[in-house]
Amino acid sequence: MRVNRFLKSICIVMVLTIVMLSLCSCARDFAIKNTNIFDDYEIEMISTIHKYKGPGGDIVLPQKGSDNKTDIETIDLWAFEYNDKITSIVIPNGLKFIKASSFRVCTNLTSVSLPESVESIGKYAFAHCKSLSVINIPKKVKIIEEGLFKDCVKLTSINIPNGVTTIDTFSFEGCKNLETISIPSSVKIIAYCAFEGCENLKEVYYAGTQEQWEEIYNESGNAYLNGANIYFEVKAA
Repeated sequence: MRVNRFLKSICIVMVLTIVMLSLCSCARDFAIKNTNIFDDYEIEMISTIHKYKGPGGDIVLPQKGSDNKTDIETIDLWAFEYNDKITSIVIPNGLKFIKASSFRVCTNLTSVSLPESVESIGKYAFAHCKSLSVINIPKKVKIIEEGLFKDCVKLTSINIPNGVTTIDTFSFEGCKNLETISIPSSVKIIAYCAFEGCENLKEVYYAGTQEQWEEIYNESGNAYLNGANIYFEVKAA
C-alpha cells in the first residue's frame, strides 16, 4: 500500500516537472517571436520616446507608439544624449515636441530630417553635435532656443523659417564654420551671444528692412554677425 502511494507521488512530480518545462519553453519562444522595433526604444505614456537603446547607424523613428495606434509626439529629455553610434535620423510626421538636450553630444550624427509637424525644439537639443551638417527647422517652430546648435562646427548654412520670433542666447555659439544664414522679418529678438564664435559667417540674408534689422540686432556677443555682409529684404526660399 505504501509502495503504491510512493509510486503515485513520483508520477505526480514527474508530470508537474514536464508541464513546467513545457511552459518555460513556450514563454521563451513567445519572447523571441515578439521581438520588434520597440526593443530599440523605451516608450512612456504610449507616445513619448524616453530612451533610445538601439544599435545606431541610420535610423528612422517609429511613427506609432507602443499601442500601434497613437502617433509618437514627443522625444523626451536626454533620449539620445551622448549616443556616438547614430549617424543620421529621420523623424516621421506627427512628432510635435523635441525636449531639451535630447540629441546633445551625438558626436557622429551628420543629418537630421524633421517633419513639419514639429512645434518646438528644446534648449541644447542638438548642442555639441560636432558632425551635424544637415538639418531643417520646421515652420511651426517659433523660438530657436538657447544653445540649440551650440558648437555644431560642421554647420555651414541654416535657413530660419518665417514665423520664428526669437533667436535665443548661445543658439549658434561656436558654429565656427557657419557661413550663411537666412533670417525672416518675423524675428523680433536676436539675443546676446546668439552668434558668438561664428568666425566664418560671411552672408546674412534678412527679409526685413535695414531699419527693422537695427531694431532687432543685439551687438553684445554678436560681432561676427554684424561683420558679415547683410542683404536686406531678401525673402527666404
